[in-house]
Amino acid sequence: MKKYPFLIALAVIIAFALTSCNEVIQVDLPEATPQLSVDGWLYNNTSRQEIKLTTTTSYFDSLPQPAVTNAQLYITDLTAFQQYKLTQEPGNPGIYVHNSLTPIIGHKYQLDIYHEFEHYVALDQVNRVPSIDSLQFIPRSADIFRKESTWELTLWARDLPGAGDYYKFNVIRNRILKNNASQINIADDKSADGLIFIPPISRRLNVESFKANVDTITVRILSLSVQGYAFWATVQNALNNRGLFARPANNILSNIINVNPDSPVKAVGFFGCSAVSTRTRVVGQKQK
Repeated sequence: MKKYPFLIALAVIIAFALTSCNEVIQVDLPEATPQLSVDGWLYNNTSRQEIKLTTTTSYFDSLPQPAVTNAQLYITDLTAFQQYKLTQEPGNPGIYVHNSLTPIIGHKYQLDIYHEFEHYVALDQVNRVPSIDSLQFIPRSADIFRKESTWELTLWARDLPGAGDYYKFNVIRNRILKNNASQINIADDKSADGLIFIPPISRRLNVESFKANVDTITVRILSLSVQGYAFWATVQNALNNRGLFARPANNILSNIINVNPDSPVKAVGFFGCSAVSTRTRVVGQKQK
């Protein structure tokens, strides 16, 4: 009979522990000062260039970031000494465009933003990109690793000779860009200079199951500068690292600088430049 008080006490302790696990913890975060957020990338395969400006919101705010509509934007080709003024696109608040700017490989470009008495600048360069020789699709049957049959994509392209190249690989399926955390595919040529891109890169292009005569797949190689590669690496780390001690999103690299070092007003985001090569193929059909 003496064991009952012990069992009762043990039951009380367990009940308390279980109740504690369900306790709702309120987290009060201070309201952050809104910052200018810049999303802009120049591509050499189009003459229409676009920069998106918004302001940041609170961490738990689910509403879209407010558009910035009162800024002045300029892009300067620092190699050719030519400046382009961007204008806000009618009907698209916060979207600033220029419709006759085609970046040139090897040229450096500067973005200047004037907003609420602050001046921000960002710099990047258009690096070279290899051409895509072909896309190959091989049928694969369902097995213990695949829930359904699919067509496996292999990219055939060769890195350009000379170390120091950085790339981002995109897959566009039926005009939809696949760009979530698991689909960000970046690489450098430090260990494969001048060689055909190796299987790990190709395997990461198989973002989903592909269907013959249904899916049209475009693979796109984008050249990156060193800082462009570092930016995507931090984005990839932030999106994939969701544990208790995950890196906060505000540690993502930004190259948007306020020219006044004494100003407390800062900006976030990134301005980059890329040369682009693409190849498109309908799954199950011959390469054109």
